[in-house]
Amino acid sequence: MSQKFMMTHGASRDERVRLVLCEYGTAIFMGGLTALLGTIPLAFASSAILRTFFALLFGTIIFSLLVGMVLMPVLFSLVGPSALAISKAEALPRSVELAAPLDMDAK
Repeated sequence: MSQKFMMTHGASRDERVRLVLCEYGTAIFMGGLTALLGTIPLAFASSAILRTFFALLFGTIIFSLLVGMVLMPVLFSLVGPSALAISKAEALPRSVELAAPLDMDAK
């Protein structure tokens, strides 16, 4: 999220935060939700250790969601850095080039 915030160009920090949340907010939320759903069976375990592990995971996931969806956007909109000055060509992923061309006919 922070990398996308740095690479996004917008008129203000608020606009850049809005753009980043529109693009990545759903993925962050769904990732946290599926992680929570995956830990629910631990809550019904008969072992105290597994229930404790569930509480630890549940708290960590909720804390991470709050940081990613609430704290980081607020901090970025208040005191976030300006966007990096890069061209669109540099922002695109660079393709991996082979060191030497492969010769399939050589034996």
